[in-house]
Amino acid sequence: MIAKNWSSTGPLAPPDKEKLQSVARRNDVSLLGLFGSTARGDATRKSDVDVMARFSKRKSLLDLVRIEREMSDALGRKVDLLTEASISPHLRDRILDEMIVLFGTPPRTTYPC
Repeated sequence: MIAKNWSSTGPLAPPDKEKLQSVARRNDVSLLGLFGSTARGDATRKSDVDVMARFSKRKSLLDLVRIEREMSDALGRKVDLLTEASISPHLRDRILDEMIVLFGTPPRTTYPC
């Protein structure tokens, strides 16, 4: 399970990638990855943008809601923000397999139980 790095032919336009990177830099994000329908390239106009973040500093629930809203406002569409720690063990492999790294270093390939 190795996350793919961003390429210029990725599923988000470069300006959208830059907007998310800007939000990430302002909010102590050490890793930001895109997954879900947008990463797979089968998103529709109504699809949200699924992102997974790892933070270098602890964030409260209110912080996470604010960051998610900031990302949604930047893109002009709904963003669903997941933290690395909150990924369900049942979904972890699928998410990491399809994840495209937008910012930071790819996640570890193995996780403790």
